[in-house]
Amino acid sequence: MDPTTKSLKSTTFYGRRFTRQQLEGIRLMVGLFRSLSRRELAQTVCENLSW
Repeated sequence: MDPTTKSLKSTTFYGRRFTRQQLEGIRLMVGLFRSLSRRELAQTVCENLSW
């Protein structure tokens, strides 16, 4: 687990609360899909989180 998310129980972003596990999942997705544009990556993350 990334040290920056390790100490968080959750955080709120644009009115949505994310758990530590969700934040770690986002970090992993960013690493897996490095070749995507920011827009494509954002869409992928949002789709995965049903957001």
